[in-house]
Amino acid sequence: MRRSMRRPLASLRFVPLAFAPLLAPLLGCFSDAPVAPGPVAAQTATVEASAVANLFSPQTTTIAQGGTVTWTFGTRPHNVTFVQVAGVPTNVPTTTSNQASRTFTAAGTYAYACTLHAGMIGTVVVK
Repeated sequence: MRRSMRRPLASLRFVPLAFAPLLAPLLGCFSDAPVAPGPVAAQTATVEASAVANLFSPQTTTIAQGGTVTWTFGTRPHNVTFVQVAGVPTNVPTTTSNQASRTFTAAGTYAYACTLHAGMIGTVVVK
């Protein structure tokens, strides 16, 4: 009995079409079209320690490596105490009606809290 080779090969012609949706995103990698740059992290940022509530605003701040964050304190006493990890700047002692700045030289995520008020937390993301 002689078998035809057409039948198995004929079914293979549809296999590449089945994978086309998976390959489509990859084909864009070979385009000559320019790629738009992603958002650039700011070099400076300001965080307000609320004068009427126990919160930092914004709670998460993103800056560029080597950037500076300035905390602004109203008449209510607050501090900034960082979780101790490599590259973290010095803590900001308890203060009122003042500003304090810290420069972040290493990329990473730096969590902090006001130790005077439970739940008053924030994060600096350095890219």
